[in-house]
Amino acid sequence: MGSIKQYLLCLLFMCGICSAQDPQFSMYNENPSLLNPALTGANHVLRASISYKDQWRNITLPYKTFGMNLDMKFKPDNWQQVDKHRGMTFKERSLSRLAGGFSIYNDKAGISRYSSLQTNLNVAYFVPLSAKQFLSFGIQAGLYQKQIENESLIFSNQFNGSTYDKSLSSGESFNSFYQVYPDFAGGVLWALQERNKRVGEYGLKRMNVGLSMYHLAAAKQGFFVQKQNSDYRFNVHGELVYLAPKANVGFSPSFNVCLQGTVLYFAAGSFISYYFSENSKYTGLNKRSSMALGAFYRSQQCISLQYIYEKSEQYAIGLGYDFSFSPIGVYSRNHGGFELLMRYTPPMAFLYEKKQN
Repeated sequence: MGSIKQYLLCLLFMCGICSAQDPQFSMYNENPSLLNPALTGANHVLRASISYKDQWRNITLPYKTFGMNLDMKFKPDNWQQVDKHRGMTFKERSLSRLAGGFSIYNDKAGISRYSSLQTNLNVAYFVPLSAKQFLSFGIQAGLYQKQIENESLIFSNQFNGSTYDKSLSSGESFNSFYQVYPDFAGGVLWALQERNKRVGEYGLKRMNVGLSMYHLAAAKQGFFVQKQNSDYRFNVHGELVYLAPKANVGFSPSFNVCLQGTVLYFAAGSFISYYFSENSKYTGLNKRSSMALGAFYRSQQCISLQYIYEKSEQYAIGLGYDFSFSPIGVYSRNHGGFELLMRYTPPMAFLYEKKQN
């Protein structure tokens, strides 16, 4: 039975290589580089985050995914203080509306020690539509590295009818166990953000909808002699963040639809947030802390429960756990994966306000 189990897991792994799916995090909004290059610098002057996911530990060697994101607006002095008592605003005729960043993702999977490492550089350009709306256009240039260890793999040709015989030939022709190729992506984002300006009102409404396309280079990949083109990946995503005025409660529903090859991925859900304190209206020096609980459904018959604690709108730590109800999830006793997030955004001394000419 042990050999049969290993064989089934090997088949699962090989199917994963053939489909060549990209890494996925349940906290997809916390990994903007995987979602849309146009999100670079869209919500913060600077944002840095680290994500880690561990899944399928009950079945085989755990699948581990690590991600790091850093993005920032170029020339942050484009955000200027209107006066010493009021907030800051984006210069409408600024010479620079650019943002840039980079990300690194490392994925390790299964008994073959299959590993992929992607390093990306992102650039986004913002086009203001009004005082509250803008479009952004983003591009991503990256480098993909993939490798496997052949020693641990077993194949159907190595079964002699009753047991596994390592001395038998696998019948497979590997071209190499290591690959490097370039990768490119692009996307567009529409966003709206507005804040209440009156004393005592701390409402916020922010929403965005984006479309992106990955693997524009369509590079040949695969460890066998017969290689395949990378499948294009299309993403449609959206998010709404709403904090009711004069209230300590907010909610933030979002969705992500991803099509790569013949695989359709869908995720949707919402956070409900509670804020412990209020921002200081004029100086902005006192920032409020919050906690958020979320539930998300994924198309692979998975429910993800998530928690994020944010301190003073600067430091955040998030925890998530996936419960899988797919056939492989049932085999793992419905245990999918654990996810960890750490995020930092620098404090802003003033609240944003529309500039009065």
